[in-house]
Amino acid sequence: MAMEESKKLKEVHKAYEQCKKVFAPGFEIVNVGAEIKDKEEYEFYKLLHEYFMQKKQRELIKKGVY
Repeated sequence: MAMEESKKLKEVHKAYEQCKKVFAPGFEIVNVGAEIKDKEEYEFYKLLHEYFMQKKQRELIKKGVY
Protein backbone atom coordinates (compact mmCIF):
# COMPACT_ATOMS: atom_id res chain seq x y z
CA MET A 1 0.00 0.00 0.00
CA ALA A 2 2.78 2.47 0.87
CA MET A 3 4.44 1.86 -2.49
CA GLU A 4 1.18 2.65 -4.29
CA GLU A 5 0.75 5.85 -2.25
CA SER A 6 4.34 6.85 -3.03
CA LYS A 7 3.67 6.32 -6.74
CA LYS A 8 0.49 8.41 -6.51
CA LEU A 9 2.38 11.17 -4.68
CA LYS A 10 4.96 11.23 -7.49
CA GLU A 11 2.15 11.49 -10.07
CA VAL A 12 0.51 14.34 -8.15
CA HIS A 13 3.83 16.16 -7.84
CA LYS A 14 4.48 15.74 -11.56
CA ALA A 15 1.02 17.18 -12.31
CA TYR A 16 1.72 20.14 -10.01
CA GLU A 17 5.03 20.86 -11.73
CA GLN A 18 3.33 20.70 -15.13
CA CYS A 19 0.60 23.07 -13.94
CA LYS A 20 3.23 25.54 -12.71
CA LYS A 21 4.69 25.62 -16.21
CA VAL A 22 1.39 25.81 -18.09
CA PHE A 23 -0.33 28.34 -15.83
CA ALA A 24 2.70 30.54 -15.17
CA PRO A 25 2.02 34.28 -15.11
CA GLY A 26 1.85 35.45 -18.69
CA PHE A 27 -0.56 32.71 -19.72
CA GLU A 28 -3.99 34.23 -20.21
CA ILE A 29 -6.80 31.73 -19.78
CA VAL A 30 -9.23 34.15 -21.43
CA ASN A 31 -7.27 33.87 -24.68
CA VAL A 32 -8.01 30.15 -24.97
CA GLY A 33 -11.23 30.07 -22.94
CA ALA A 34 -13.47 30.22 -25.99
CA GLU A 35 -11.85 27.05 -27.30
CA ILE A 36 -12.65 25.07 -24.14
CA LYS A 37 -16.13 23.65 -24.60
CA ASP A 38 -16.57 22.00 -21.19
CA LYS A 39 -17.56 24.65 -18.63
CA GLU A 40 -16.32 22.57 -15.68
CA GLU A 41 -12.95 22.10 -17.36
CA TYR A 42 -12.71 25.84 -18.04
CA GLU A 43 -13.52 26.64 -14.40
CA PHE A 44 -10.81 24.20 -13.28
CA TYR A 45 -8.23 25.91 -15.50
CA LYS A 46 -9.39 29.33 -14.36
CA LEU A 47 -8.89 28.33 -10.71
CA LEU A 48 -5.39 27.07 -11.45
CA HIS A 49 -4.55 30.24 -13.32
CA GLU A 50 -5.81 32.42 -10.45
CA TYR A 51 -3.86 30.37 -7.90
CA PHE A 52 -0.55 30.79 -9.70
CA MET A 53 -1.22 34.49 -10.38
CA GLN A 54 -1.93 35.10 -6.69
CA LYS A 55 1.18 33.17 -5.73
CA LYS A 56 3.29 35.36 -8.03
CA GLN A 57 1.64 38.51 -6.65
CA ARG A 58 2.46 37.45 -3.07
CA GLU A 59 6.10 36.87 -4.10
CA LEU A 60 6.32 40.32 -5.70
CA ILE A 61 4.73 41.97 -2.66
CA LYS A 62 7.19 40.20 -0.40
CA LYS A 63 10.05 41.53 -2.56
CA GLY A 64 8.63 45.04 -2.28
CA VAL A 65 7.75 45.37 -5.96
CA TYR A 66 4.18 46.34 -5.04
